[in-house]
Amino acid sequence: MSHQFNAQSVLDGVVSSDPRVPGVVAMVTDRERNIFEGAAGVRRLDQDAAMTTDSAFAIFSTTKAITATAALQLVEEGKLDLDAPASTYAPDIGKLKVIEGFDAAGEPILREPKRPVTTKHLLLHTGGFGYDFFSETYNRLAQEKGQPSVITASKASLMTPLQFDPGDRWEYGTNIDWCGQVVEGITGKRQGEVFQTRIFEPLGIEDMTFELNDGLRARLAGMHARGADGSLTPMDFELPDTPEIHMGGHGLYGTVGDYMRFIRMWPNDGMGENGRVLKPETVAELERQATELARALNVIGLMNIQFAIQNDDIYILEVNPRASRTVPFVAKVIGKPIAGIASEVMAGKPISAFGLTPAHLDHIAVKEAVFPFARFPGVDPVLGPEMRSTGEVMGIDRDYAVAFAKSQLGGGAKLPLSGTVFVSVKDLDKDKVLAPVRTMVDMGFRIVATRGTQRHLSAHGIPCERVNKVLEGRPHIVDAITNGEIDVLFNTTEGAKALADSMSIRRSALLNHIPYYTTLAGALAVTEAIKALREGSLTVAPLQSYVGTGK
Repeated sequence: MSHQFNAQSVLDGVVSSDPRVPGVVAMVTDRERNIFEGAAGVRRLDQDAAMTTDSAFAIFSTTKAITATAALQLVEEGKLDLDAPASTYAPDIGKLKVIEGFDAAGEPILREPKRPVTTKHLLLHTGGFGYDFFSETYNRLAQEKGQPSVITASKASLMTPLQFDPGDRWEYGTNIDWCGQVVEGITGKRQGEVFQTRIFEPLGIEDMTFELNDGLRARLAGMHARGADGSLTPMDFELPDTPEIHMGGHGLYGTVGDYMRFIRMWPNDGMGENGRVLKPETVAELERQATELARALNVIGLMNIQFAIQNDDIYILEVNPRASRTVPFVAKVIGKPIAGIASEVMAGKPISAFGLTPAHLDHIAVKEAVFPFARFPGVDPVLGPEMRSTGEVMGIDRDYAVAFAKSQLGGGAKLPLSGTVFVSVKDLDKDKVLAPVRTMVDMGFRIVATRGTQRHLSAHGIPCERVNKVLEGRPHIVDAITNGEIDVLFNTTEGAKALADSMSIRRSALLNHIPYYTTLAGALAVTEAIKALREGSLTVAPLQSYVGTGK
């Protein structure tokens, strides 16, 4: 670990040398994980808060790589032609002219460009745009004509004249901010939502946003101005927390750890942490622990282990030297007769005789539990670690959303393709539920929510109606469920009181056969499943088409 010691000494040096920086976070990653994480110094020189590895930053121009990734996704899908005029997707860019200087009265001299700006120009910084802190022309427009700076995150700040004809030369500027407008024009969504669903969620990024929230602000590293003598002065500067434009060239806030997740995507050929149900490292650790347990307990045949994972910590709930209901599920997923092989091993046949190798699958299987709650009046259908299911079903497909949809249908849930969504989530989930709720709105669903959630959704531009909790008087949410006005529920709770207060909601949903999801992960999954069903992606195929004959 000597490289870690040396790396940390470098960080300690840059916050104590002359000249110095207030604080620093540094990480090194390979394709699988961070191999170094370190921090030193403070977040602001006028405060005592230490710089930590989870400190948040305005990441400015490193936003550009993420915007470019969103554009490349659209190219892969055939929705974006890099050589077509960018005005095809972002019409306002077609209004801009080339500036050739200023006349005697100080007015800009403008002409039509010789060729249109393309998205390829934007990605290559040859679109004709600059920054006012690099360009004398733009600086003069700012000083004399009131041209807004890009840090205002306004549409007006992008409506600058071109400094040269597109494609003629390279200059660093607002090209990628305009590329973000192309992405929004194609998807019909704000960049923050596009990034959340198409990049952040697959990569496991949790703390990256265009809209600075209180959680990140509490960990935010401040900006400083360096004087001519090398001294540093803290600045109370923030980008707008509710920006008019999500600036694809510089507008994101985030952590170094989350940016490492983005970087790891590239050496992994586009695969993110959530491209799989579990990270490869976690799977390997589970296999290692299971192997050690089997050997220590001298188990020959099948063994059932229940693991629980929280924040990368692995817990063992129980170990049983027997088969379980998971055995036929796994056998179908990998195409191997596990029970038969185990029986022969128990009878003395060596396991090496079966030629077993690790499975490499191109499909996803989702196991859904079936519960008997409806048969027991008054029972709360809330889940815990104990066994309460009386059956299981499997959804299998090469697409996760479709596999999840199949598992829900197999378990008896009827996923709606339209209607009304009830949303009531704990404070910790309020920001994270924005993306799936926006997706439901985009699909035409009506949203109703309890007071706190409704206020949060509305503040983020999501049309939402308020509905009373049961304790707030009628008509309340249980009345709406009973009257058939609700089609799916997202309800997460925190604390014993909130859990007890929401029991009637869960019970009513159960009795009225309305799908309900009590975790954020479930809400995200069912949103994508409904989207897949609306797109007609549901197909039926024999099990053998996924795993062969299993012989």
